[in-house]
Amino acid sequence: MAMPQAMKDQIAGVAFYGYTQNGEQNGQIPDFPQNKLKVMCRQDDGVCGAQLAVTAGHLAYTNDGSIDQGAQFLTSMVQAAGGAATKA
Repeated sequence: MAMPQAMKDQIAGVAFYGYTQNGEQNGQIPDFPQNKLKVMCRQDDGVCGAQLAVTAGHLAYTNDGSIDQGAQFLTSMVQAAGGAATKA
């Protein structure tokens, strides 16, 4: 089921860590603006490799700087959309 454009327009940004459809979708969400999406997929993450295997790589996003990258991306997207983003 496709998401209506009005809903897509309300989404400032999306960050994925270990995207299960990464390989099949070429790091994108079908019919969703690529500029609103940041996908973090480690080469050693079996979930990203379409195996759906939770490997050590899938659990390493908290240690490799990806969490900060995603948070910075989302903060910038919310601010660009005219919202107020605060860091917890």
